[in-house]
Amino acid sequence: MIVEIDESLISENQLLLNPENPALIYQDPSSLRVQIEFTDTGDKDIYGHCYKVTHGDKVQTLYFQDGPIEETGPNGLTTSAMLFILKHRLNLLQENSHSATREKAIKHLEMSAIILENAPDNN
Repeated sequence: MIVEIDESLISENQLLLNPENPALIYQDPSSLRVQIEFTDTGDKDIYGHCYKVTHGDKVQTLYFQDGPIEETGPNGLTTSAMLFILKHRLNLLQENSHSATREKAIKHLEMSAIILENAPDNN
């Protein structure tokens, strides 16, 4: 099943490319910001494995798995684990206030996580 996304639903503050600050991948009106952090580990450059989330004076850093777990061992979140976290969060919100839009998002997150979990090249 292919799902078409109505691009008019994506606001300007959610565009993934920001020519003024290419590391900034998301910013909302309340000044929550998500930036890609570039990391140099000495033996290789890592891009797309570390994200910094800032909101006011609060900062959280998310580290994603770098390389196949079988080869590198666990060293961060997998994409499928993050999708299951988001699905769980939306389910909690659904318990308090049901939303048809949220229900669709939950189904799509679930489907995406299952696809990635079963992919042979999943990181």
